[in-house]
Amino acid sequence: MKCLERAAWLKSEKIVIFLLLLLTAAVRITFLLNFETLTGDASSYVIQALEIFDDPSILCNFSNISSTLFQYALAVWIYVWNDHVIAPRFFSLIFGVLLILPFYGTVKIIFNPRIAFFSCIILIFYPLQVIQSCAPSSDAAYYFFIFCCLYYFFKYKSDHLVQNLYLSAFLFNIAAVLRFESWVFIPIFFLFLSFKNFKVAFVFLILTMILPGLFLLINQMQQHDLLYTFNMSGRTSMKSILEGGLTYDSRLLSWFFLLCKSTGNALTIVGCVGIFSSIILRRHFQLAIFFIVLFIALTTNSVLLRMVHHERYSILLGILLIPYAIFFVNEVVLFFRIKHKLMLLFFVILPMFDFGFVAFNATLTMPTILQLITPDMKQVSHWLKGNVAYNEKFILDNDHFDALGASIFLYSGLLPRQCCILNNFSAEDYKIENKEKFPIFLWSMKPTYLLLNTSSHLQRVLKFNLGRKKFYVWGITFEFLRYQDMNAFGQYLIYRLSY
Repeated sequence: MKCLERAAWLKSEKIVIFLLLLLTAAVRITFLLNFETLTGDASSYVIQALEIFDDPSILCNFSNISSTLFQYALAVWIYVWNDHVIAPRFFSLIFGVLLILPFYGTVKIIFNPRIAFFSCIILIFYPLQVIQSCAPSSDAAYYFFIFCCLYYFFKYKSDHLVQNLYLSAFLFNIAAVLRFESWVFIPIFFLFLSFKNFKVAFVFLILTMILPGLFLLINQMQQHDLLYTFNMSGRTSMKSILEGGLTYDSRLLSWFFLLCKSTGNALTIVGCVGIFSSIILRRHFQLAIFFIVLFIALTTNSVLLRMVHHERYSILLGILLIPYAIFFVNEVVLFFRIKHKLMLLFFVILPMFDFGFVAFNATLTMPTILQLITPDMKQVSHWLKGNVAYNEKFILDNDHFDALGASIFLYSGLLPRQCCILNNFSAEDYKIENKEKFPIFLWSMKPTYLLLNTSSHLQRVLKFNLGRKKFYVWGITFEFLRYQDMNAFGQYLIYRLSY
């Protein structure tokens, strides 16, 4: 009797979901504790959140490119947990772990519990989602809220409880201002509902456009351009591609090949076959529509040179492929009458070989993360923390990759009002496009320290004699204090400025 009770306990769905959550948390916490993800854009998001402390007004901190909602949520989290490095990463980790719940629920509604379980196993070890779960950007939160929206949407389609539809619309609004690519799903929701009840579909359409509409309105108020976010993003991408600053794949199936790199060949190919199979069989195809629409939208933007091929943007596509890969394998199992557990377990193991390739491929995110945060960088951060007083300011010149500046600042633990980070891409914003304007900028800010990177745009403009220990120029005395070699990222020379 006790054995039977134990077996029933282990078969409980709640216990299975709890164990999946534990495994998800274990994988992501292990990654977070062993690898650094506070680099590039992720660092800039944390800095923007810290700037909210000085002036919390919404219009002042409205960002056309990244999520304003995420910045405020992150700012509150950092305020509660006063840490600039670990706290932001744990904030994303919470959403990365909790994603399992709506993902399992959505796949279960559309397919069945078996496919949902094996899909979750693959998602737990999906490399890029693991990385984004530990990086302080809006991505992990976006995946969580978009799948919460999908869960309640499909739940409404099965039980027709109107409160589920309201919840879906509310959660979609949050997802829509976390990542703007989700806006392409709005007409899909409308079409799904309009076949049964046009009035309900129209109401849902209006509800899903509340925060996107407000976002466009603020764009109009601030930039006098309703579509400023999308126009500016397109112009920036086109400029980078045409100037050769970024690698660009002009093939029509470029996003398919990117998926093979970022998700693995086995999962991508079998998942795509599963999507076509579901459409042909007219079974479980609802989620496939979202994959196809997003894939077409990304492809169209790339063909028009309005979007670069970054593996970060392929993560949602990869997550949507997972249940269809399991679905196809399950159909093969049924057709050949193979044991379910053996075949499905084999398919769960098979992508792990691809995941190993994805995790350590030099063209992808993981090695970049491992290379950027170095002991040399942390030594510069520790020097800043120990030498810059509360009432002093400093200029932090970025390396030629614009990779280290934000991370050095965050590891120093200093405040945004004390620092000005000079990025090479936006050099004209800081008056360093020519040697005559930079002194005016220095006198207006009056920094106590200048951290000059020898390979930066600033040094190419100033042409300082780096061998001199002390020199006088523009009415300012520059006194050399410290040298730090950053290997491939140039060398930092730290100067004290006296006016």
